[in-house]
Amino acid sequence: VEGTTELQKPSAPTGLVANINNLKTDYTIAFANVATATSYKFYLDGTYKKDITNGGIVTIEELGLEAGKTYKFGVSAVNAAGDEIAWIKSL
Repeated sequence: VEGTTELQKPSAPTGLVANINNLKTDYTIAFANVATATSYKFYLDGTYKKDITNGGIVTIEELGLEAGKTYKFGVSAVNAAGDEIAWIKSL
């Protein structure tokens, strides 16, 4: 169809950070919103864990995190054309 543009997959979120609360029970995951994304997915060490929103909470209990270990987490921006993930080692 003339005049239509093919939907492109969104770019990866930028500014990805995780801040732990004072009780050390959960992390707030924050990132820059991606204009073309319809949802976001949270990953831990390469495994999808749950859908998440900007400023979303993940608990240490639900992730099964162990003290003293370093984990790689990521957030992907998703739309009907696919997704693109950003990774950071921080948890």
